[in-house]
Amino acid sequence: MDKAAASQDRTAKVYEDTAEHSDRRDEHLKYAARHRAFAREDRAMAQQLRRMAEGDSTGNPGTPSRCR
Repeated sequence: MDKAAASQDRTAKVYEDTAEHSDRRDEHLKYAARHRAFAREDRAMAQQLRRMAEGDSTGNPGTPSRCR
């Protein structure tokens, strides 16, 4: 998921760069914003998966980080 987030960030950067030289600036910036949001979601999912992986092999979740 971290790699997916990085990919979304790169895609957003391309749209932002393209917007600087395009007569469809607003459209490109809209796409960039969507990809930035996808990147945030991917990072949140990656964090959730890491927390789940801290649980034991029976599938029981580990102690939540905020409770430690």
